[in-house]
Amino acid sequence: MPRRSPPGRTGDFRKPEPVPLTREGIIDAALSLLNQSGLNRLSMRRLADSLGVQAASLYWHIKNKSELLQLMADKICEEMNWPDEAGMSWREKVRRGMVSYREALLQYRDSAEIFADTPPLTPNRLRMIESLYKTLGQAGLSQEEVVLTADLLNNYVIGFVMEEVRFAGRPGRQEEEKEARPESHPVLPDMEKRFQYGLEIILDGISFRLNREGSSPGQ
Repeated sequence: MPRRSPPGRTGDFRKPEPVPLTREGIIDAALSLLNQSGLNRLSMRRLADSLGVQAASLYWHIKNKSELLQLMADKICEEMNWPDEAGMSWREKVRRGMVSYREALLQYRDSAEIFADTPPLTPNRLRMIESLYKTLGQAGLSQEEVVLTADLLNNYVIGFVMEEVRFAGRPGRQEEEKEARPESHPVLPDMEKRFQYGLEIILDGISFRLNREGSSPGQ
């Protein structure tokens, strides 16, 4: 026979008190759910279930899924570092900044899609954009060229990460490419080498444009 608690007592086992919801906690839980299930299965309802609350509770802190995705992207930006050491050339700053960007995106499943689909309106994302604009402007690009070049770099990193994730997610893809290509066109499975090569081509183009216009950017 199970032992009953005396009248007026609840026994030795109590239901834990729910942890108060915070915007930061919701974003962290959303990023965890993103890595577990992917962007297609991320919803406010599933997020609420993972937190043990009703979906309506989330809307006290976040207006809708669109805002949630913006805040998730902003949180990912916290892990990006923009170098600002004195004496560092514009080229090295951009190179390190884009490397950090890619590394941060690779920490979270489908993060590149989130960045591609959300406007950069949150503080950390704006901070990274402003740092890139400042570096390109100081290198000697015009205001219009700064915007166009920053857009090019952003699209390169996001597009590369999307392809990198697809490449990694398909078992046997390297073998398939080897069979489809002639021997004179070897497969390049080293994604690090691919990324660095493409980035250097873009940096060479920026440097060429600056030199053609009579500037002398640091290398």
